[in-house]
Formats: sequence, structure tokens, C-alpha cells
Amino acid sequence: MSLTQALSTSTAGLRTTQAALALIASNVANAETPGYVRKTLVQATSSAGANGVSVRIAEITREFDQYI
Repeated sequence: MSLTQALSTSTAGLRTTQAALALIASNVANAETPGYVRKTLVQATSSAGANGVSVRIAEITREFDQYI
């Protein structure tokens, strides 16, 4: 794995983590907001080239209780 591939993989991981933290912050900030639905970020692996694997955002899901 070249230095460029390693940096690309690291950057993808940091961006995915940053998005997850922003989503968590939004969930905490809106915890008492009526009608707000908690969201979660689903991560998935993706091919980053011939020698590497990276992470990406697969989807953002809404968590709700259908019985409430």
C-alpha cells in the first residue's frame, strides 16, 4: 500500500467518523424536540484500490418506535 492509498483510506475513515459524530450531536441536541426521530449512520466497507479497503457511509436510517 502506497502512502497515497494510506492517506486516502485514513481520510475516508475520518470523514465517515465526522459525519457520525455530527449525527450524534444532532440526536443529542434534538432529544427533547417533539416529533424528532433519532437517526443512525450505517458504515460499510468499500474497495479503495488494489491493495486496500476503506469505509464509507452506507445509509442514514431513522430509528422510530411504531407503537408510540
